[in-house]
Amino acid sequence: MAALLPEWLQAAAPWSLPVTQHAVVAAAMDFTQAHLIDVTPRKVARAVAVSERGLRRLFAAEVGISFRVYLARPRLLRAMTLLATTNHSVLRVASEVGYDSETSLSRALRAWTGSTPSEYRAHCKPTRS
Repeated sequence: MAALLPEWLQAAAPWSLPVTQHAVVAAAMDFTQAHLIDVTPRKVARAVAVSERGLRRLFAAEVGISFRVYLARPRLLRAMTLLATTNHSVLRVASEVGYDSETSLSRALRAWTGSTPSEYRAHCKPTRS
């Protein structure tokens, strides 16, 4: 059982957000999640008082993923929540989590889950027995 734990954790990694004890990286993560609509690496770097290059290096060293990859996760997780729990249009969901268009959200969601927003939403609806 213990031998399977690393595999299980790796499989769950894309569906959760990484955590860190590093104060600057944690602050960057908090800022990013609070500003999904319009966050950029430049804004995050300014908010935590590091250079953009420093932010990228810190993320890679402390979290093991790039800031760009990290940013996609809270956006997609929030989009998935909105798709599953609201009747908002895909365009509205996309704009609420920082995507430029429905197409951008659709492309990202399909790459991550294998489903379009409509397919994902339909999958999340409870079935009546």
